[in-house]
Amino acid sequence: MSMAFERMLNDIVSLIKSDGQRFDNVKALVDSKIIFISDSTLLIEEGDKITRELPNGLTETYIVLDRGYYSAHFGMAAHYQVKVEKETARNANSLTQVLETGGNVSTSMPAVKIRNVLTHYFNETELRNLCCDMQIDYEALSGSGKTDKARELVLWCQHHHRYEELLTVCQNLRPNVFKSDSRQE
Repeated sequence: MSMAFERMLNDIVSLIKSDGQRFDNVKALVDSKIIFISDSTLLIEEGDKITRELPNGLTETYIVLDRGYYSAHFGMAAHYQVKVEKETARNANSLTQVLETGGNVSTSMPAVKIRNVLTHYFNETELRNLCCDMQIDYEALSGSGKTDKARELVLWCQHHHRYEELLTVCQNLRPNVFKSDSRQE
């Protein structure tokens, strides 16, 4: 990274892997939705957590949505531009959805289940059509295959407060899948 950018990295964060492994004292620049990290040797993956201690003693925890790795280019060293969401915001959004619907089970369906439905019960053309019907740019979703696109669609809908709409569309297009799922619960 350029020296000017390196000097802007004035936050110290910790990377916590899903297996509990922890990397402390990582220089970063923290913003509300993105964290810049110059240490390109770190293995940052979606689902990892990044924590930051605040001067008042509180700790902020962010969930990695997209690692955002950038190779060295035009004098800028390899680095990460990590897309994140605050853990407290994610928990608050889930609780709000359940409260707004009176605890309706369909809105509290875990994202992993809807992602699996999209992956296993829709082909790529159907997934493209679903995105078109919802006015979501399929090509703008990160990833290269159907599985990646399904994951990113779920994350995009959660982030843009359209998860309920996605769930409703999927239930309408594949009602038998959701009927059999509700009997298992």
